[in-house]
Amino acid sequence: MQELHNKTFRLDEEASYLLEQEARDRSLSANAIINKLILTNLKRDRALCAVKRIHVPSQSLRLVTEGLSDERMSEIGKELANDIVLRDLPVTVSGTLTAESVLETMKLLYEVHESEFNGRKLIFVVHYAGSKWSLLCASFWKALFASAGTNVDFSIDDNAVAFKF
Repeated sequence: MQELHNKTFRLDEEASYLLEQEARDRSLSANAIINKLILTNLKRDRALCAVKRIHVPSQSLRLVTEGLSDERMSEIGKELANDIVLRDLPVTVSGTLTAESVLETMKLLYEVHESEFNGRKLIFVVHYAGSKWSLLCASFWKALFASAGTNVDFSIDDNAVAFKF
């Protein structure tokens, strides 16, 4: 277990109410909720600041990428995974480049669901930017996992990518 440090924070009435309600709903302590929120948000902010993000609605991404070939989308995904800033994103988030740190980074940037089937771990990345974005996303994360020494297979549809470990 990690060493804990005492800190004191003041919460406004609404934040305090929502925190207690969330703790009850999840059957967790308020302290556990706060720790998770702080860790997740600080890591996400660190990662997103490193890549100089812009906010683009998923429908806009869908429209922009529709005109590109599948081959080009796959190439772009691989090129992005070789970009020094993006390749080092898991290191920025967790201090190391491993399959676990790549997955942790993925969870900060996308809606991710995990499952297991026939003894294989499955990771589902959900988005709403269309099949071309699925291909770019799959190529990017496959290359990033490969740089961490882990080979993954994937399948795509219009709004999700399934990675098989």
